[in-house]
Amino acid sequence: MVLFNDKDEVVMLERAIDPGKGLLDIPGGFCDGAEPVEQAIERELEEEVGLAAADYSEPEFVLSLIDPYDYRQEVLPVLGLMFRARL
Repeated sequence: MVLFNDKDEVVMLERAIDPGKGLLDIPGGFCDGAEPVEQAIERELEEEVGLAAADYSEPEFVLSLIDPYDYRQEVLPVLGLMFRARL
């Protein structure tokens, strides 16, 4: 999720775990099982940034792509979905 504030600045987080521990990233994560994407967005923003759905505009779909994800010395193809919203 790309979150913009009223100055068009983007919310960035420092990754707490590998891959990329210590690097900057936007809030995000994975769907849990059969969790709908909309619920995953809401849950991840609550977990990672402490935001409730009322704190940001309705997420707008930006793009999808196959994203190589390095997990336990194996590169897995994952479907990546990007959304944007405004705080």
